[in-house]
Amino acid sequence: MLKNNNAQSIMEYTAVAMFLMIALIAMGPFLKGSVNAHFKMLNESVQDAANEKIGQQ
Repeated sequence: MLKNNNAQSIMEYTAVAMFLMIALIAMGPFLKGSVNAHFKMLNESVQDAANEKIGQQ
């Protein structure tokens, strides 16, 4: 009886792990776009700050 419960737990953990992997793979393109947008925004703000200081001199 204990062996059967152990096997069921392993199968449940495997199913959850597979679901998480599928979800992460599906979210990949959206996550990549979001990260790129944040880096682009950060780059633009740094460039604006650098240009602002150069223009004041």
